[in-house]
Amino acid sequence: MEAITVLGLCNGSLIGLVRFSGQTAWERHPAGDEFLHILAGKTHITVLAEGGPMRFTAEAGSAVVVPRGLWHSQCPDSEVTTMFITPAAGSERSMKKDPRVAG
Repeated sequence: MEAITVLGLCNGSLIGLVRFSGQTAWERHPAGDEFLHILAGKTHITVLAEGGPMRFTAEAGSAVVVPRGLWHSQCPDSEVTTMFITPAAGSERSMKKDPRVAG
């Protein structure tokens, strides 16, 4: 379940809040980095970097920057609320097991 509230637009990036539980789709933002600030809950973030997957945990109060163009996904322990600042144009989503694989 996912609830998104867009708060505004600043310098070509969306600023908003998202509340969700359960595994998210993979996403990437070729137009720039994405900033995430965990407001409530705890989530496990996987970033598919060139050297292999990077996995880390972010809890309420944590801030994370996901580098431009890297596929990433989250899996919270339960419900999590996150503030995001993400490029408004060109974002991609995938439900594939590995979104880097064509087809």
